[in-house]
Amino acid sequence: MQRYEKYLVLIIKFAVIFGHHIQLVSAILLLYFLDELYRSTILLIFI
Repeated sequence: MQRYEKYLVLIIKFAVIFGHHIQLVSAILLLYFLDELYRSTILLIFI
């Protein structure tokens, strides 16, 4: 679980950099709760 929190912190830092967008925050929450396959797929889309 620790490595997911590590990624979550990175994503939150990017969110702060890009501004406090409600859509981005909800996307972060979705990423946190989705399983690993969907998480990496969506991360690729964001990057």
